Amino acid sequence: MSLPEQGLSRRVLRNETLLVLALSLGASGVSALISFVGSVTRPGALKNQAATLVGSHAPGRPWLDLAWQLFGIATALVPVFLVAHLLLREGVGLRAIGFDRRRPGFD
Repeated sequence: MSLPEQGLSRRVLRNETLLVLALSLGASGVSALISFVGSVTRPGALKNQAATLVGSHAPGRPWLDLAWQLFGIATALVPVFLVAHLLLREGVGLRAIGFDRRRPGFD
C-alpha cells in the first residue's frame, strides 16, 4: 500500500483515521454501551421501563449521569481536535482561525 503523494507518514494517517472513527462510530458505540448499562442496571424489568425526554440520564445513579455528561463533552470536542489536527498537519496553524495564545484577551 503506497502513501499519498504528500508523503504523509503512517502515524499521521493512523491518527486521522482514529479521529474520524472516534467522531462517528466510536461515539455511537460508547453511547449505546452507556445506555445499555443504564437500562440493565435500572431496577425492574426492561419491559416496564420508559424513556424520559428531559432530565437526568440516570436518576439516583450519579456515576452513570456523570458518564453521560462527560461523554457529551468529549464527543463535542472531537470535531474541534480534528480541525486542529488537520490545520497543524498542513502547516497552517491555529492562528489561521483566530486562535493565538499570545493575545488571549483578543481571542
